[in-house]
Amino acid sequence: MVAKELNFSQGSISLFDHRVVLPPARLFSEYIYLVNNDPKYTDILYESARVSFRDGMGNDLQKRFKFSLNDFFNWLPKIAALAGWGDSSIKQFMPEKRYGIIECQGSPVVQELRGRVHGPVDHVLRGFITGSTESMYGIVDGMNTVEVECENDGYRVCKFIFNPKLKEVDEKTGSV
Repeated sequence: MVAKELNFSQGSISLFDHRVVLPPARLFSEYIYLVNNDPKYTDILYESARVSFRDGMGNDLQKRFKFSLNDFFNWLPKIAALAGWGDSSIKQFMPEKRYGIIECQGSPVVQELRGRVHGPVDHVLRGFITGSTESMYGIVDGMNTVEVECENDGYRVCKFIFNPKLKEVDEKTGSV
C-alpha cells in the first residue's frame, strides 16, 4: 500500500498526497544537539511535530483509509520505519484508556547524538506519536507522549508512553 502512495516528480516527493523532503538525519540531530538541554526549545520542536502531523497527514490518513484504532496502531510502526525512524513496535495498547507503549530501536537521531548529549532526544518522533494519537481519537491538544527510556542513555530501546494529557505518567514504571 505504501509503495503506491510514494510519488516522485520533478523536484517533488509526496507521500499520501503530502509533500515530503528527505533531509539527512543529521539535520534533526544538530538542531536537537543545540536545544536538548533547554525544555523551552525541545517543547517547541515537540509541539511543531505534534500539530503538523495531527493537522496534516494524520487527519488525512484517517479520512482516506478509515482505519480502526487497532489497524492504525498496527500500521504506525510501518510508517515510522518507512520514514527512517528505526524499528518500532507497539508493546501495549489500551484503546479505551487512550494509552499505549511504543518502542523504537535504531533511531537515527540517537545514533548521531550518542555521547554528545544526555537524556531523551527523539522530540520529533514523540511529537509524531502524539499527533497520530490525537488524529485517531479526533481530539485536539488532548494527548501527551513521554520518552521514558532512550537508547541515548544506554537503554536497549527508546520507550514512548502516550496517554491522555490530563494524566500523569510515572516516568520510572510507565504506569498511569
